[in-house]
Formats: sequence, structure tokens, C-alpha cells
Amino acid sequence: DTFDMRNGETIARVRVAAVDSPEKNQPFGPEAKRLTEKMSLERTVTVRWKDYDKRYDRYIGYVNCPGNKDLGETLLKAGLAWHYRAYDKDDVLQGMEDEARKSHRGLWKDEKNACAPWDWRHGKKTAFFK
Repeated sequence: DTFDMRNGETIARVRVAAVDSPEKNQPFGPEAKRLTEKMSLERTVTVRWKDYDKRYDRYIGYVNCPGNKDLGETLLKAGLAWHYRAYDKDDVLQGMEDEARKSHRGLWKDEKNACAPWDWRHGKKTAFFK
């Protein structure tokens, strides 16, 4: 859910707004990375800026990829991200996560053992992921 974007000679770190994907060393992290790369790597994307994160020196925004596909929405629908409710209250995005859970897509194949990235980063890994 974070990547480097080139705009001419400028490179900016971008975090996809409203979603949180598994970490790269977390189950389903590599799948989330592959989907993000498939949609955005070496492609022209449009970012609608939402905020700037000084702590991590990155911009936060909604990423529109070729084919008019929203990257955050695509990750949610594929079951490769959580809707980041702590920072976004959009009911439509929450519905996308809920539908992926209900359909057991991606990381929701075993929902009771899914570990949110914010817990994973703080060492609260479940036994399933050890």
C-alpha cells in the first residue's frame, strides 16, 4: 500500500489512502505487493492527495490506475487489504472489505486467523502466522 512515484525528476513516496495491506513478511503481503505492482509499476497513475505523513515522509492519496481502477478499492475487493477505519469512515469502502470477508477472498480465507497489519507491526501475531 506504499510505493515510490516518479513525476518528472521528482520521486515521492505514496501511501494508498483508506487501506492497510499486509506487511511484506506477513501472509498475503506478497500477493498484495504483486497486485499493486501489476496495477501501477511503470504505468501512469493519478493520485488525488489527501494528506502528508511527516513521520514517514510520504504523501497519502487515492490512486487511480490505468483503466480507471482505484488501487485501494481493488485491494479491498481482492481481500488483500483492510479498510483503515481509524483514518477513513467511508461506508462504501467498508462494504468492499465486508464483501471480501463474506466471500472468503484473499486473506479472508481464514478470517479468524487474519492478523491486521497494525497488530502485526506491533508484534501481536497470531499462532497461525508464526
